Amino acid sequence: MYRIAAVEVNVGEELRCVSQESLSIHVGDRCVIDNGSVLEIGTIMAVTDRDDSSCDSCDSGCDKGTPKVVRCATLQDQAKSRENDLMSKMAFDSCQAKADKLGLLMRLVRVRYSFERSLLMVQFSAEDRVDFRELIKQLASELHARIEMRQIGVRDEAAMIGGLGTCGRVLCCTSWIQQFESINVKMAKAQRISLNPSAITGMCGRLKCCLRYEY
Repeated sequence: MYRIAAVEVNVGEELRCVSQESLSIHVGDRCVIDNGSVLEIGTIMAVTDRDDSSCDSCDSGCDKGTPKVVRCATLQDQAKSRENDLMSKMAFDSCQAKADKLGLLMRLVRVRYSFERSLLMVQFSAEDRVDFRELIKQLASELHARIEMRQIGVRDEAAMIGGLGTCGRVLCCTSWIQQFESINVKMAKAQRISLNPSAITGMCGRLKCCLRYEY
């Protein structure tokens, strides 16, 4: 017997983790997880029990690369997490200043440290490919951490930043959509919706996600 836990390490970013049955975890608990190369801290959003009679441990019940719940977060862990949030904001400012100085055409979306601050994850959006090799060198030299740069699309950017849609509700990509699917104008035509860009375009500048599920 082992357990599968959906752990939210950041808003809109969940990891599927395995946990030993002996570890008492519940929805809403804060926990520390081993993501392979780094430790992360997050909030448990869902827990499912699994029964695998062919194995004696949770390791053999899932892929070897699946993140694992190490422990429930202690008060010291939670204090460190709050400190990491502050350090991440400072790293965001530093990264933005260096990117501007290097003349890189990129919009920083999220800058976040891993739990032990050995890794700094930088997510950004840009119209074209960005040569960020010099930026990585400067950040690594100043922050003494491994830097991971990841370019994301405008839809992912909108999901992370959040906001209100034209319907007046929280953006679907922020509140509940887990995976983006293809959307086309034919879906709007089938629903007899005006093809005026302001009527079918979302906050991200792309076709609204609701065109698909209403279709």
